Amino acid sequence: MAGAIIENMSTKKLVIVGVILLLFQAFSFMVGGLIAPSPTTAVHYLATKCVDTVKTHHKGSKWFMPWGPDQCSKIRDFDEAMAKRIEANNIVFAVHIPLPNREMSAWFQFMLVILQFDIAFKMQNQIEDGSLVTMDVGLAYRDSTLSEWTEMAHSIEHRKLSCNFTATKTYENEGRYYDCDLLPFMEVGSVAHKYYLLNIRLPVNERKKVNMGIGEIKDIRLVSIHQNGGFTKVWFAMKTFLTPSVLIIMIWYWRRITQMTRPPVLLEKIIFALGISMTFINIPVEWFSVGFNWTWMLLFGDIRQGIFYAMLLSFWIIFCGEHLMVRATFLFFQTIILWATKQSDVTGLVATSMLSSWVGECLECSLDFLGKLTHGLENVPELPYIQITKFKSYSIICLNEYFTKSRLIFYFLPCCLCLSSFKMDKRGKTP
Repeated sequence: MAGAIIENMSTKKLVIVGVILLLFQAFSFMVGGLIAPSPTTAVHYLATKCVDTVKTHHKGSKWFMPWGPDQCSKIRDFDEAMAKRIEANNIVFAVHIPLPNREMSAWFQFMLVILQFDIAFKMQNQIEDGSLVTMDVGLAYRDSTLSEWTEMAHSIEHRKLSCNFTATKTYENEGRYYDCDLLPFMEVGSVAHKYYLLNIRLPVNERKKVNMGIGEIKDIRLVSIHQNGGFTKVWFAMKTFLTPSVLIIMIWYWRRITQMTRPPVLLEKIIFALGISMTFINIPVEWFSVGFNWTWMLLFGDIRQGIFYAMLLSFWIIFCGEHLMVRATFLFFQTIILWATKQSDVTGLVATSMLSSWVGECLECSLDFLGKLTHGLENVPELPYIQITKFKSYSIICLNEYFTKSRLIFYFLPCCLCLSSFKMDKRGKTP
């Protein structure tokens, strides 16, 4: 058959191709496991409690550094704040990313920050059910330790607390900490700058019930997760190498399909669409994110993955559905053939001829059988007692053919009913 590849392969060649593919897959795993470092790194931070005094407001300073030459005025805990009569609205939790003497890099690709509160148990200030924490968050960046901070984002965020106190709620257990779940805090889609600064405020407003019933917050802990630069380089290199390979295979596949004598069918088209979506998800556009501040790269990656998974789901739906239809059609054909072989007169021959004519519309191999039956029908007046008495064997040859009937498309249909070695008993023929 024109365009067939696997069907014409010998077992030896097919085994060689399979072994090559397995070795290539094993090589890819070895590269990822032995050469590339771990995909991500998690860094823990403890927020520094800075004091935002009235004097600081007059200076116009907006950002509070936890360390360095321009570090803020700090307090150790809230007991010290109460002793100095510092209100909760004047306390700013400051976090510098990364740690001292380190820099962020564009090779990190993204930065995910997770938040956790250290909340102490107090009998007079317990966490209420469904309590909500309100945070005034500011994010700034700079590329030099001598330059000024530039605001990157500012938002009022709300997070629902989910805390559990494992001990008995008594005065003896005051000061013990709640077991609180981690909270998603923020995600930066492109790490284009070297230094980042977070300033977090917990404003309190009794009249509006803001930050009331959230317990006694002692500290704020953050975990920053980013992709490793070494892993990013290996990942980009593999995508750069594999994308042209997949593209060439996809073009070769579609060229072989178009060389066939029939037009492409649904399953072949969905396989080609799946190859396009796979190529689209593998195109190494992330190279541009190293030189440009593309903050939408995470969204773009999610869109590419969504397209690929949608095409993969469509492929499996069509593939499984058509194979189920193939099984039902085969059982139908088998029932008709068995019925036809049991007939004792011309009805069996005519029924078999009608069945083969229907199949012969799209099945190339049935033409020979159809010709034999047509020749038999022409001689019916001379042979009034023709009957098919025995079928030695019939074989189902699965070729790369398709059958369309009632707007259903069947893939790898048993495309040929080869009825062979049948005998005709000629009874009552006049010499």
